[in-house]
Amino acid sequence: MNGYLPLERSPRPGYRLQRVELFNWGSFDSTGGEVHELRPEGRSALMVGKNGHGKSTVVDALLTLLVRPGVRNYNVAAGAKKRERDERSYVTGAYDLQSREGESAETRRLRPGAGGFSILLATFANEDVAEAFTVAQVLYLKADQSAERVYCFAEGERSVRADFADLPATDRLVAELKRRGMQATRSHPEYEKWLAAKTRWRPKAMDVFNQTVAVRDIENLNDFIRKHMLDGRSWNDRVERLLAHTAQLSEAHQTLVRARRQSELLGPVVEAAKKHQKLSDKLAAADARLAAADVFFRRQTLELVGPRVEELSREIEGLDSRKDQLGRRRRELEEQCRKLRNEIDRAGGERLRELPGLVAIQEELARVKRTANERYAASLRRAGVEGRATDSETFIALRERLSRLATETRREVAVAEGRQADLLVERARVHEGLDRDRGELESLRKRKGNMPRRLVELRERMCRNLRIATSELPFVAELIAVSPEHRDWEASIEKALRGFAHSMLAPGDHYALVSRYVEATRLEDGVGAGQRLTYLRVPLFTHVPPAGRGRSDSLVTKLRFREGRPLSEWVRAELAERHDYRCCETVEEFQETRGPAMTRQRHLKSGGGRHEKDDRSEAVDPRRFVLGWDNKEKIDRLTQAVAEAERRLATVDAQLHEVDEGLRVSRGRLAAADMALDVKAFDEVDCFLHERQAETLRREKRQLEEADDTVSQLKRSLSAVEQAVVAVEAQRDACTSRRALAEKERDDAVSLVEIARSALEQQSNEATREEVLDAIAAELVDPPLTADNLFVREQSYLKRLRHGRADLEGRARPAGERLVRVMGDYLSEFPEEKADLSCSVEYRDEFLARRQRIEEEDLPRHERRFKERLNEKVTQDIGLLRSEFENERRGIKGRVEELNRSLGKLPYREGTHMRLEASDTQNAEIAQFRAELRGCLDDALDDSFEAAEARFLRIRKLLDRLRDETAWRDRVTDVRKWMSFAARELDDATGEERAYYEGSSGKSGGEKAKLAFTVLAAAISYQFDIEPDRPVSDRFHFLVVDEMFKNVDDQNAEYALNLFEEFGLQLLIAAPLDAKARVTEPYVGCYLLVSKDEATEKSEVFHVTARELQDVVLAQKGGNGSWAARPPAPK
Repeated sequence: MNGYLPLERSPRPGYRLQRVELFNWGSFDSTGGEVHELRPEGRSALMVGKNGHGKSTVVDALLTLLVRPGVRNYNVAAGAKKRERDERSYVTGAYDLQSREGESAETRRLRPGAGGFSILLATFANEDVAEAFTVAQVLYLKADQSAERVYCFAEGERSVRADFADLPATDRLVAELKRRGMQATRSHPEYEKWLAAKTRWRPKAMDVFNQTVAVRDIENLNDFIRKHMLDGRSWNDRVERLLAHTAQLSEAHQTLVRARRQSELLGPVVEAAKKHQKLSDKLAAADARLAAADVFFRRQTLELVGPRVEELSREIEGLDSRKDQLGRRRRELEEQCRKLRNEIDRAGGERLRELPGLVAIQEELARVKRTANERYAASLRRAGVEGRATDSETFIALRERLSRLATETRREVAVAEGRQADLLVERARVHEGLDRDRGELESLRKRKGNMPRRLVELRERMCRNLRIATSELPFVAELIAVSPEHRDWEASIEKALRGFAHSMLAPGDHYALVSRYVEATRLEDGVGAGQRLTYLRVPLFTHVPPAGRGRSDSLVTKLRFREGRPLSEWVRAELAERHDYRCCETVEEFQETRGPAMTRQRHLKSGGGRHEKDDRSEAVDPRRFVLGWDNKEKIDRLTQAVAEAERRLATVDAQLHEVDEGLRVSRGRLAAADMALDVKAFDEVDCFLHERQAETLRREKRQLEEADDTVSQLKRSLSAVEQAVVAVEAQRDACTSRRALAEKERDDAVSLVEIARSALEQQSNEATREEVLDAIAAELVDPPLTADNLFVREQSYLKRLRHGRADLEGRARPAGERLVRVMGDYLSEFPEEKADLSCSVEYRDEFLARRQRIEEEDLPRHERRFKERLNEKVTQDIGLLRSEFENERRGIKGRVEELNRSLGKLPYREGTHMRLEASDTQNAEIAQFRAELRGCLDDALDDSFEAAEARFLRIRKLLDRLRDETAWRDRVTDVRKWMSFAARELDDATGEERAYYEGSSGKSGGEKAKLAFTVLAAAISYQFDIEPDRPVSDRFHFLVVDEMFKNVDDQNAEYALNLFEEFGLQLLIAAPLDAKARVTEPYVGCYLLVSKDEATEKSEVFHVTARELQDVVLAQKGGNGSWAARPPAPK
């Protein structure tokens, strides 16, 4: 096998251990200042000694220097007792347990105070490149008795005495070591990087180094590879985190199930509540209709009986006038009778002389009353009433029509006057806005910027007085503008920055002038109206941080800043610090955001939980926007607004003219009706009576002139007049009777109206829904209600309503009992709800609200929370865990392939080499676990709730077992156990199989040991990156083996030593004090003897020759004393 190596390779390649120094480490005590030293000087070394004398202490010192904490195989020779060793026990020199009667056992220590340092140091040198480096650790105990370490690395050789003497206090230790020329740190990863950079070993090189210490042989190939060639990884933290998320998921599922059950039990409550609500609504409607019926009939009393009072009053007035007229007529007729009787007495001559005068009187009365009648008729025509007053009946009918017309016309005039007032207000508002927009437009055309004219004029007046350019006192709005691509946010941004944007900036050099001016001056606009001004002081020397990118949804990212203005950057920084709203696309994002936020709909929230939304027209009117330094767009908007206002003003003027014309007509009609109503009695316009009387007198005159028998004629006339007197008296008596009836009817009607009005006034504070009144009116529309049938219809209607209500009440009672019963079912299952709910119909709305909240809020929220935790937490965690498991599995296969590359270079027997194979284990537990783990991810893309719940049940089943069966969990999550390993011995030339190794069946101890050494050497070769045929190596070539050959025959031990030698490895072999160690003699160049003084419990290490070592072994075997009693001189 030695022919495998090229002759020109250095006999001691790579970095090799030159020296190890121990100071106060375990039983190697240094309280007297001793430094215990081992000097292999690059040679392989055999270190022997009795069990318990300190061999493993030396090995553990090297592990401490080279292997990261937590994975070191401390004191592997001690077997099950290896947990007794840790850094604290080594620092304090623990060596035995002492038990006193009645007391617990106590560890005995060489350095119980442990107030000093323990120091480990090792120097490695490379003869080929003439380089060396030193690694060291300083250990001490903290106040809580835990060990603390300082890691050191230095190029070249260092020593404890020269470089670590007189160390300072622990808080200055790192700085002092650095001052002494070393790299020093308390971080092991940093320390590891220094070593890796120097030796260029692979990341797991020291893990293999650590495992090599513990290798004996291969009892089982699977166990050997899993334990020594592969890194074990604890998945407990990942599984516990997954279990925690699953607990949260289970809690979310339980909450969801509870909400579902609540919804299920509340279903009958909702059904019963709806039925009860429907009946209650009908009952309430019946009650409302009963209550409204009283209002309705009282209103009808006012509407129907009230006008009847007026009609009866007018009728009485007419009857009184008629009675007066008839009285005058009766008196006239009686006077005629008296005269006729006198004429008869005088035989009629006197009558002919009187008749012309009487005719003239009647004609004059007819003329006067005809004129009045024509005026009356003209008033009727102007009022729009057709007809003529030809007698008392037609006059009364016309008067009633005029009264109704006057009432209606007054209502029309009132409506029109209201419309006229509204239009006048609208015209004034439009005119005011037009004047304001015209003024603003004129101002904008003379300047740049979008600020209101009033503030611009205020600033101009201030700048003129202070002799400052307006550009030096800018408004914030003049320095920022909304980016064109974000115009959909413009209204919200204007709202959010309104106060800040209207602020005037006063730089430090102008601040004093501005503040004095503001204090001493009344702030006015161009027309002298007082104004409000906000101004901000900008410090003269302000550090403005450079603009960062910020969040993409930040308000600041949606703005442009005016270039060339010195205050723009200050504004940007101020916005970022104080006004950096988050622009939220959805209300959910808005709700979840902490801090200032806004939506496109001008929905803002700021600090302290204050929320605001402004939908007033001025908030969305672009004419009111102020941001930006280019006002072209605002001018266009205002120009358009002015044109629109002018059109609106013209429209309002046209409407106002139309209303004015309508008012003129209505007022004329009302004036005509009032003029006609001024005629109280038909007698005032009854020209027809006098025309008839004049004609009668003329006819009488003709008859008298033509008649021969004057007396006969006078008697006939007297008889006719007497009959007329009787007729007039009959008419007057009828008027008197009718007036009495009308007066009684009017008094009764007045009483009813007063009662109705009083009742309505008492009910004025009670809300009566107009739709109920309209419904009652619709029910009673046919036949129409009149003053005559009103009270009969009222009694009939109320009787029907009361009967219907009683029927509803009878049906509502069992519905309420059913509702209370299902409420009780719900509260029985959820008694904690009794704090807010009770089995009573009064809680119906609360139950319905609870169901609605559960259906609309709780269930969707719980389902969303359940699915989020299932998909985004647990399923994702399971997916990641499974992915990491699979990555670990692939990594194992990759590491096996790495080993195979090295094994391919190592002769196993003449012409053969070994190859490892990794395949999935047939272990049923692991196969089932992997299948169930994979099943937890099935249907992960199915978004249905049924699939999610089914997946949850599979996950819960698996994770419950992971939580409850820790031994099973440890087995199935150890990915190393997912693989089974076998080894094939292959022919180098043909690749044919010569032998097959699987587990430990059928193989001798020697074959298993040989296979172990072969695999181990391959692993070392790969991790240390050692190429056997490389003439000059700059890699790490040192290895520690502890009692490796204890149970191995000499032939296989020699095979292993040859194998390590072929790779140029320097070995430190720890072995017991027996003859078995002689097999190493051809391969080592340094012999070390470790011995402990039984009296002091302190260990020492001696350099001896092979002969001296043999003598000690023989003496030990024969029992002739011990080497410790007469040790050789140290070398």
